[in-house]
Amino acid sequence: MIVLLWLLVCGAAFAQPAADGGEPDANFLPPLVQPLPAPVRQYGAPWLRSGQGEGVDWDGLAKSSGMFLAIQHSFRIATEPGTREGMAGPFWKGYMQAVGNLHGWADGDPFYVNYVGHPMQGAVSGFIWVQNDRDYRVAEFGRNRLYWKSRLRAAAFSAAYSSQFEIGPLSEASIGKVQRIYPQQGLVDQVVTPLIGTAWMLAEDAIDKYVIERLESRISNRQFQSVLRGFLNPTRSFANMMALKLPWTRETRPSPWSGELQGFLDAQKSGLIQRPTYDAPLIDGEFGVASGEIVVNARAEALEMDGEMVPCLGGGTEADFRVNPEWQLVADVSGCKLLGLDKRWSGDTLTYMAGPRWTPRSSSRWSPYAQVLLGGMKVTTERDRVGTLEQSTAEVNTFNNFAVKMGGGVDYRMHPALAFRLANLEYKRVGTGQQNAISDGFSMSLGVVLRYGTW
Repeated sequence: MIVLLWLLVCGAAFAQPAADGGEPDANFLPPLVQPLPAPVRQYGAPWLRSGQGEGVDWDGLAKSSGMFLAIQHSFRIATEPGTREGMAGPFWKGYMQAVGNLHGWADGDPFYVNYVGHPMQGAVSGFIWVQNDRDYRVAEFGRNRLYWKSRLRAAAFSAAYSSQFEIGPLSEASIGKVQRIYPQQGLVDQVVTPLIGTAWMLAEDAIDKYVIERLESRISNRQFQSVLRGFLNPTRSFANMMALKLPWTRETRPSPWSGELQGFLDAQKSGLIQRPTYDAPLIDGEFGVASGEIVVNARAEALEMDGEMVPCLGGGTEADFRVNPEWQLVADVSGCKLLGLDKRWSGDTLTYMAGPRWTPRSSSRWSPYAQVLLGGMKVTTERDRVGTLEQSTAEVNTFNNFAVKMGGGVDYRMHPALAFRLANLEYKRVGTGQQNAISDGFSMSLGVVLRYGTW
């Protein structure tokens, strides 16, 4: 699916289209373009036409996301025998089994599917939102409130689309019921798809502004410009095709085939074109005190099981809400795959916790913190699993026990909206006396922090 996406996006550029720029209305001057010389009128409209106040194009959003969903499920049905087999039998019984069987982190897919393919899905759905979010769709990467608010809204839609794709009415759980079958039960996709997908969007936005646009101003070959836009921004280009647009379309500048791109870039370089922006709010300190944060992290743990330390690799997500400048309330959901077990055993964990966090330097570049979280830990282990079919037998142990963890770390702020979690060290204690259950352990994680309320 990943290779197919890239080929569709890049290959489309080799067929020269008709000019899609068109001549702007000579009697219309968008409010975002300065009333300066004629080139500004010619090259500023219609690509910077203001959509402020028009809201979301829900009809366009439904059509584009519906087409994307149809392509994904068609690909699954065509290439996955297990999905075709799972479509037989009672619908509601199978669907409820699939949803109710979700646990742990890993879902049996290869690394490139979970950590490349699904983030690309998250980025495509995010760009579909951006296309239809008319108040924000002309925002460009940079330190401005318009852009970061736009991408936060896109991340929310990406999370909703991902949840629907995994467990919704038209999902993997309803079409094929794959989660009811080992080893597809993990929650990794629900976390990775929107969060790493949003990071993928940010990367494509930065590449479009600082790499593609600069090369376009120096290399005038139209075919090269089209391939460049597709190859270096594959998920944006695929989202364009879901809206029945040419893959190299941009809301912020003309098409390479319009004959007007070079003039637009020259006018922009001369400072003749204004872009929409919102005044940044006053913030407390250089990086502000965020009203909340969303964190995605990779996590390595060492957990004690029956007197032996067992490694566990996975990740998770956090959401926090600030109570005052020094205190936050945190919700943390994470999971990992147990490694180093006896060859007859496999297993995973799912941890869900909440509690207070102390942040003494919440507005500085370096922000240390300490926290204590309470909740639960679900551990699932299986022995003698044969195959992946529903009728395969295995000894399954599941424990869900009270857990507490304490520790701390430090964040490094790159921007009022973005920080990196450089270190997070924690001790975890799990209340249990059962065999093959985890009693305690240590974890270390690194992550990306999206801060809101500072822009």
